Amino acid sequence: MQTEDLELDQTRGVYFPTALRLELKTSGNLENLIGSNYEEVFIQEFIHFIQDISTLYGLTNFQVNLNDFASKA
Repeated sequence: MQTEDLELDQTRGVYFPTALRLELKTSGNLENLIGSNYEEVFIQEFIHFIQDISTLYGLTNFQVNLNDFASKA
């Protein structure tokens, strides 16, 4: 078992809704993502992305944040 598997309070991935940006906290090669320790993290963050571009809540949130950003420019 790798050390990172033992750490309970650890962020392994993050999704930034307004930027439609997904990050995995790894220095490993993502070409071999399937079957790796980060496959589940990627799937979870990708689901957040799909929710943001396919639900009324996600699209409304994106529009509100975009309007807020534009008003500050």
